[in-house]
Amino acid sequence: KESYAPFFQGNLDLGHFTDSLAGLNLTLGVRYTVDKTFGRASIQQLAAGLIPLVDKSFTTRIRNTAITYTAGLDYKIDENLIYGKISRGYKTGGVATIAVNPANYTYEPEYVTNYEIGQKSDFTLGEIPLRLNTALYYTDYADLQKAAPDSFVDPANPSPVPQLGQAVFNVGKAWVAGFEMDLTAQILPSLMLVATYGYTKAEYEEYDLLYGGATAQLDCSGEAKERGNVLDLSCLPFQTTPEHQYSISARSFLMGSDEYGDIEASLTYTFVDEQYSAQLSPPEGEPGAWLPSFGLVNASVTWNRFFGSALSLQLYGSNLANKEYRISNSNQWNLTYFRSSIYSEPRVLGMQLSYDWQ
Repeated sequence: KESYAPFFQGNLDLGHFTDSLAGLNLTLGVRYTVDKTFGRASIQQLAAGLIPLVDKSFTTRIRNTAITYTAGLDYKIDENLIYGKISRGYKTGGVATIAVNPANYTYEPEYVTNYEIGQKSDFTLGEIPLRLNTALYYTDYADLQKAAPDSFVDPANPSPVPQLGQAVFNVGKAWVAGFEMDLTAQILPSLMLVATYGYTKAEYEEYDLLYGGATAQLDCSGEAKERGNVLDLSCLPFQTTPEHQYSISARSFLMGSDEYGDIEASLTYTFVDEQYSAQLSPPEGEPGAWLPSFGLVNASVTWNRFFGSALSLQLYGSNLANKEYRISNSNQWNLTYFRSSIYSEPRVLGMQLSYDWQ
């Protein structure tokens, strides 16, 4: 991989032109990216360790270029900031090193455009200092890249058995929209509360995949389609995107002195909503693809500058309620008719000792 990208970005205080625009800033940036990718692959497959199914190699080069940019306005009033911006980015194309169809040895770039507005502010409620940050965003994807099975029947080979591999395909369009916020409150000089929340909504607008799997695949039409057909997968829930996420943390500063060091304790609860893990199958065709929601309680006590030394000691515990939940699904039901899952770590208690050499 070889990449170079000259860019320019500048900030302009519009208050220089007129006092009525004081505090309003304009940010503009542009980047020109050139990505060159070279790939060499050698692929061999044997059935039962004896019968050759695939024995091929290929070398390929691709060159991708893109102009990306950002443009934004922000307005600052005292300790409050309001902003809005538009950004354009891209993910380079590449080489699918285990593709077997020559048409799929390479794939094209993916593009994304993001729109965001938000605010950041520091203020007091009574005697309590607060910090509130919020953001609304909408992200638009084009030429979305997805990994999927690849197959090829070599016309020079008398065997009708397809060669099987995997490639990356540009399958269509999608959007992701959401809201994020975090709130920090200094309740007491020695006690801080932090709350975060995120809401995400995402959908595929187009998800058309030329299917190369060995077995029939269910798509959004409700029909199982064979290899060589185009699958409509636009009805799939967006992969690994929980709708709701939030956390609540309390941090307490128990002691601070030059002689004994600083002691800080924290307690955190986090919640992650259910999420869909499969990439190619609708829920009715992939048992276990929905991973359940979960909430975790974590805590720690940290003693920095232990008795005035360069040592720091931390006692920590994760998943204190010892909650059991699945964190992945094999998503191979369509191919193997077996399913397996990986589960979370149990309760973990530990100690960490560090030394500051400075």
